[in-house]
Amino acid sequence: MTTRAGTLRDGAFTTIRNAHPRLGPASGRLRQEESESAALREEVERVVNGLENHFAYAEANTLPPSAVPPRCRRDQGTRGTVGPSG
Repeated sequence: MTTRAGTLRDGAFTTIRNAHPRLGPASGRLRQEESESAALREEVERVVNGLENHFAYAEANTLPPSAVPPRCRRDQGTRGTVGPSG
């Protein structure tokens, strides 16, 4: 997935590499690490969303409303309507 920020970073790495050829190996490595970091952030976000959906479903379908303290309720208006996919 390419974002505007990712495109700007790629442009910056290219500009640095073109202006300072001796930095080519370092800029290549940094570009690769940046891509890996972005992919990792996306995966972490996917896992976090999945866990939030899982716990919301568990709360909505296994606990009576009185068992969930008000400060822990996500959305009191949808209790019992959260499906397995969120």
